[in-house]
Amino acid sequence: MLQKISRTLVAASAMLALPLAAITPAELPQNLGPNLALNKPYESSDKNASGWDPGLTDGSWNAAKFNTYASGREKLPKTVTIDLESSPQVAAILVGTPHFGSTKTVVVSLSANGNQFTEVGTHDFAAKKAGSHLFQFQPAKARYVRLTFTGNHEKQDQFATEYCFITEVEVFGATGGPTQSNLGKSGPATPGLPPVNAKLELPRARLPQNLGPNLALAKPHKCDDKNPSAWDAGLTDGLWAMRRGSTFATNRTDKFPKNVTIDLRTSARLTHIHVGVPDFGSTKTIAVSVSYDGRTFTEVGRHDFPFGKAEARLFEFAPVLARQVRLTYLGNHAENNRFDPAYCFTTEVEVYAKQ
Repeated sequence: MLQKISRTLVAASAMLALPLAAITPAELPQNLGPNLALNKPYESSDKNASGWDPGLTDGSWNAAKFNTYASGREKLPKTVTIDLESSPQVAAILVGTPHFGSTKTVVVSLSANGNQFTEVGTHDFAAKKAGSHLFQFQPAKARYVRLTFTGNHEKQDQFATEYCFITEVEVFGATGGPTQSNLGKSGPATPGLPPVNAKLELPRARLPQNLGPNLALAKPHKCDDKNPSAWDAGLTDGLWAMRRGSTFATNRTDKFPKNVTIDLRTSARLTHIHVGVPDFGSTKTIAVSVSYDGRTFTEVGRHDFPFGKAEARLFEFAPVLARQVRLTYLGNHAENNRFDPAYCFTTEVEVYAKQ
C-alpha cells in the first residue's frame, strides 16, 4: 500500500483549470453523480495518535476534530489511501483542507490493485484559509485513491508543520447523474464522534444543523490572569476532555473579574458560542462578549454554571460581525473542588456563524 507513486500521468488526462481560491458548491459540475468514497475505509502511512485519524470520508466538511483527518508527525512525504471497495470508473476527486495547520502540496493518484499508482493531479493549498480543489481527469478504472503530502507551509499556528490536515475527500465516477457532494451543506458538528465517556469527556450541548465550521478551532487566546503551567492550553484545541492539557484554566489570582480572549483571525457574523466547564474547580458566572476591533466588547450572554457538575452551554444571539470572543469570569463558587476556588476552568470554546 505504500509503494512509490508513478509519476506517469493517465493517458490523455487533463486537469480542469480552476482558480486558486476554494471551489464553491455552485462551481461544481452538476453531473458528477454520487460520492464513491463516502464512509469508505482508508490507511495512513503516518497514523495520527491523538484522535485526528477519523473524518477523511465521513461526509462532513466541518473543520472539527473527528470530522477532519490529520496525519502524524513523521517527515514528508507521507500518504493516506482510500479503498473504494470496488473498481468503478473514476473521473473527479474533490479534496478539502481546513483553515488551520500547514498543509500545502497534495498529490492525488489512482490504483487498480493497490500496488501501482498513477498520478492524476497535484495542488498547492493556501495557508490560513479553508480550501477545496476539484481534480478532473480522463476516467480511469480504480479501486484505490491516494493522497500524497509532499510539502507543507511554514508553521502557521499551534500545530506542528509535520501534521497534514484534510477536511474531506469525495470521489466521483464517470456515469453522471446529479452531483451528490456535501460541500457547503450543513450537517452534524461531529457525526463520527465516539460515545462520550462521562468520566473523561464533557457532554456537549446539542447544536443546530445549519451552523458552519467551528471558527475558534486552534485559534490563539490571551488571558489577563495567565496560568503558568499546561493549564493555559486547551481552550480551542477541539478536545472536550476534562484533564490538564485539554482544559483551560486561569491562574489563582483572587481578583475578579478576569478574562480570556480568543482571536478568530478573521471577522464573521457570529451567532452561536459553545462553552463547557468541567466537573472540577469552582467556576461559576461567565459572561460571553464579542468585538470587531478588540477594544469594544458587546456582551451576548452570561450563565451560572453549577458547582461540581460538568456542563456545556450554547449561547445563541442575533448575528454580530466580530473577530474576538471573550469569556469574562465574574465570580466563582466559594467552595473548593479539588482546586483553589480562584482558578477559572473552561474545557472548550467553539464559535459558529450560521451558513
